Amino acid sequence: MMKIGIDIQDVSRMKKIKDDNINRIFSPSEIEYITRKNNSPQTMAGLYAAKEAFIKASGIPVGHNKLKDIEIIHTQQGAPCYNILDENIGNVMMTYELSISHTKNTAVAVCVALKAQK
Repeated sequence: MMKIGIDIQDVSRMKKIKDDNINRIFSPSEIEYITRKNNSPQTMAGLYAAKEAFIKASGIPVGHNKLKDIEIIHTQQGAPCYNILDENIGNVMMTYELSISHTKNTAVAVCVALKAQK
C-alpha cells in the first residue's frame, strides 16, 4: 500500500508568523535549523509544507497544536526526513519519505507513505 500527501505554501505567509506561533509549529531543533538558515521564510515554508504533506499521507487527523511533534530533520547528506515525536501520530506500519523544494515565492513538499517491510 502507498499513500501520497502534497502541500504547497506561499512564502509570504511565513513572513507574517509571530514568534509565539513559531514555537507552536516548529520543534526546538527545527527552530535551530531555521536560525542557521538566516530565518529564511522559504525554509519555514518548506518545513511547514512537509508537516502538512505528512498529515495528508498518513490520513490521521493532527491538530495544529501537534505540528511540532512532526519534526523535520536532515540526514548527514542534507536530505530531509521525518522524526515523529509523538507515537500517536502516523502509522507504525508505514514508512514516510519526504521531498521538499522551494522558489523565492513558494515551497512544496511531498510525503510518500509506504507499507513498512517486515
